[in-house]
Amino acid sequence: MANSNGKKGSEEHANMVKELMEQIHETVDQETGKTIIAKTEYPIATPKGTKKERFLDVAGVIDSAENPFSEDLVYLAQVVRTDKNGEPVAREKEAIEDIENVTQKHVNFYDYKTKTKIR
Repeated sequence: MANSNGKKGSEEHANMVKELMEQIHETVDQETGKTIIAKTEYPIATPKGTKKERFLDVAGVIDSAENPFSEDLVYLAQVVRTDKNGEPVAREKEAIEDIENVTQKHVNFYDYKTKTKIR
């Protein structure tokens, strides 16, 4: 059966993404004191990854005052499906590894079935 939400995932997945976006949107980054803007399906080029491009389910960015075409990525999150051991399934692990390798930043991940943060 085809998913009516396409690459955005199931309704449970979409709801968790929405919740995370609401939690971080227009909050203040503790390091910079600047306002975080929440974005979804945020593209990350991963030229040496298992795929050439990945999309973060939720990204928190701060616009650069010096360069309006540049954003500072300060929050990264994936809403994932987990296996019976509570670990992200293989395709989710690959996406997280690809993103972390290129950004050198921690990706938070959440299980949309249990609505819990895994890491």
